[in-house]
Amino acid sequence: MPDALYPEDAEVSVLGAILVNSHAIEVVSDILSPESFFLPSHGGLYKSMLDMWAKGEHIDQITVPRQYKNLAHHAAEVCPTASNAKTYAGIVDAYFRRRKLRIAGEQISQLAAAQDDPEMAAMLADAALSEAVRLSEADIPTSMEELCIGAYQRVEDAIKGVRHSGPPTRMPTLDSMIGGLGQGAFVIIGGSTGVGKTSLLLTIMSLITGEKRALIFSLEMTKAEILDRMLCAEAYVPITSLRTGDINDEQTKKLMESIPRLSELHLEIDDKSMNIGEIQRKVRRASVLKPIDVIGVDYLQLVSTGDKFESSVQEVTAISRALKLMAREHNACVIALSQLSRPSAEERNARPGLHRLRQSGALEQDADVVLFLHANEERMGPHVVELMVAKNRNGPTGHFRLRWEPTVARFYDDI
Repeated sequence: MPDALYPEDAEVSVLGAILVNSHAIEVVSDILSPESFFLPSHGGLYKSMLDMWAKGEHIDQITVPRQYKNLAHHAAEVCPTASNAKTYAGIVDAYFRRRKLRIAGEQISQLAAAQDDPEMAAMLADAALSEAVRLSEADIPTSMEELCIGAYQRVEDAIKGVRHSGPPTRMPTLDSMIGGLGQGAFVIIGGSTGVGKTSLLLTIMSLITGEKRALIFSLEMTKAEILDRMLCAEAYVPITSLRTGDINDEQTKKLMESIPRLSELHLEIDDKSMNIGEIQRKVRRASVLKPIDVIGVDYLQLVSTGDKFESSVQEVTAISRALKLMAREHNACVIALSQLSRPSAEERNARPGLHRLRQSGALEQDADVVLFLHANEERMGPHVVELMVAKNRNGPTGHFRLRWEPTVARFYDDI
């Protein structure tokens, strides 16, 4: 029996409108996601069309994947014009939200029956309801009057010294330039292999997660390897000493004393997710009960979409856009590490430029802040690395030096 909250005609009409006029997807994509459709086949066809649109491919009954051709033919017959695409999409979206509210109601009912602790039940119920209505709130335009009320508050907060630029990195020179890890910001840390990108990310995470909550998605190192790096940096014990078992009594004492301090950090590490969809799902799941302040991805070129693209440039572009949207969705700062393309002979000892972000110009376009790590021992000496603020959407660019301790994989802003 059809679901009472399934708008069959509207779903088919949305798909038909796009097939008749592919430009309709530009309007519809602002309203609907594949999950908005009740039937998996409808959501599957819509996702295929979104993917084709992202790749710049033409969308019609002939070009859609074979398994959706019958549905596409039916949808195009049902809706011979695209003029009402936005109206149909609004109907589909409204029913999708009602289904989410119904699911939340069922979850709340189950919680009331199963949870012995009423406070915990109330917290979980609130989280379920918030998740159900979050999409609704995001689509409501804000008037200038409402925005200016917020502006008054920000001015008053600024007088009191309250920050609104996101958590500080606690690296003073960097904070003075970028104003901290902005909420909803997409930050890229680029550098050649071995220059210390992961170490800089872990240095920042260790400094902020005493108070703020962060997730790291590591596609290059295991959770144990990351913990060992952070432990040795905290204890100031060479990583090789821990790995080879060549440690003395003093180093053992430092390591044992550092473990409880690390255990108090609000940091969670995932070393299994290789797909951008998995990362998005895990972030949404983790953010239901408590907000996330910072999300780290190490590193961007190892993330996949799970879809086929004609080139790695197109795939990296799709991943870059997904990370940017994830930052905005969760009002969190997303920090992604990125490899650089090989320098030309003339660039070998020069500071890297934005054009060297590997595989996609979208990285330069999407990022709010781009940081480059650059080492030149001949010019700067040993244990010194230059940190460049190559792009800063809301502030100045420039460069400064950090002290680099490679044996413990830690940066210090004290030069």
